Amino acid sequence: MSMMSRAAAEPQSAGSFAGISRWIARFVRALMLHWYRRAAVKSLSELDDRALRDIGLQRCHIEAAARGELRRLG
Repeated sequence: MSMMSRAAAEPQSAGSFAGISRWIARFVRALMLHWYRRAAVKSLSELDDRALRDIGLQRCHIEAAARGELRRLG
């Protein structure tokens, strides 16, 4: 009976390791995406109003543009 108990426990530990690995990978991806968006906001914020207007943005739309939520109307 102990052989069955040990065999039943092995897939669970392997599954939990895979689950933790997936969670870490998702966390790292989310963190990198956050950093890229913050860098985009910083870069766009450093532009003057004329440069922003040239690319079709207003200063109040920088955050939405970095998140990809802004659609072009033209």
